[in-house]
Amino acid sequence: MIKRFLVCAGTSLMLLGAMNASADEAAVSGSTCRSASVFERMFTQICWSCMTPIRLTGVDFFGGDVPSRASKDYFCHCNNKPGLPFSTWMPRELIEVVKEPGCSPTLGGTKLPFAGNDWGNDNGAAGMTGNDREYRNVHKFAFPIGEMLNMVGGCPIQANELDLLNMTEWYPTWRDDLMAAIVFPETIIFANPAALAACAADSAMTGFAGNEPSRNMYFCAGAWGTVYPMVGGISGANGKVDQHGLLATRMMALSHRLMTAGSSIGDRCSRPLALTLPRDQYKLQHFWPEAQSGDNHYIGESSFRWGPHRGSFVNDTLKIVWRWEDCCLRPVQ
Repeated sequence: MIKRFLVCAGTSLMLLGAMNASADEAAVSGSTCRSASVFERMFTQICWSCMTPIRLTGVDFFGGDVPSRASKDYFCHCNNKPGLPFSTWMPRELIEVVKEPGCSPTLGGTKLPFAGNDWGNDNGAAGMTGNDREYRNVHKFAFPIGEMLNMVGGCPIQANELDLLNMTEWYPTWRDDLMAAIVFPETIIFANPAALAACAADSAMTGFAGNEPSRNMYFCAGAWGTVYPMVGGISGANGKVDQHGLLATRMMALSHRLMTAGSSIGDRCSRPLALTLPRDQYKLQHFWPEAQSGDNHYIGESSFRWGPHRGSFVNDTLKIVWRWEDCCLRPVQ
């Protein structure tokens, strides 16, 4: 275990050095891409208390929110091996919302060389004032910090290290409402006045009251807006921090729609695919700039409850995706 920790620590130091060098090069070239210093802030600005409650064999320890669908098993077994049921909130992903195509604050302000053609983007040249509309790109990284630090085990995970999972520069639908409606035909059902009226109740319950979001209202994003159409357009008339939360939510919904993300509630041995966004299994933490270090929030929860000032005057933001994990700790491997 000590050897593994030393190897991980050495790798992290080398990665930090590479990121700093890339950030310096970006500064020289005049890029607006900045570093979020993720590894430097990791121990002080991640909301470690947000892991609670910890549910072990059906009993909750410490206080906190538990999804209503969470498992209450007293015994578990996976692959015919017995274990102890274990559940908690865990940081699972990093989502960055950026103005400059290919910019990655997570990777130290590096410009990703494979950002693609970025169809329809103004390359960050346009300003956002009044009712003008401009686009942001979104990148999703695997960030299983519990496994990276060897804190927990027994949970099915997509990756056990920092890894780029998805980026919107690859999708022409992200910048074209009509194309998004053609590729995802359910957009016609959910992006209309009737659906907006249905989302009004969700906005009141989750957005302003802070209650657990309904799994059945997967097309709503509380006080932030609607999940459909799954495009990157935002308006300057709305709060930027909430709009970035909406774009992060659309990236999460896009991952589920493309069958690259699953449900983490109920099944302790696997993560069955979920085609719609199971909002009740997720929370978001605004991580950079001005970290929400002492708390996190449900998808769609208005920033007036947790800090509208965060990210108000910057183009890029970074969020940690927390996910409720129903796991099976197996002492016998």
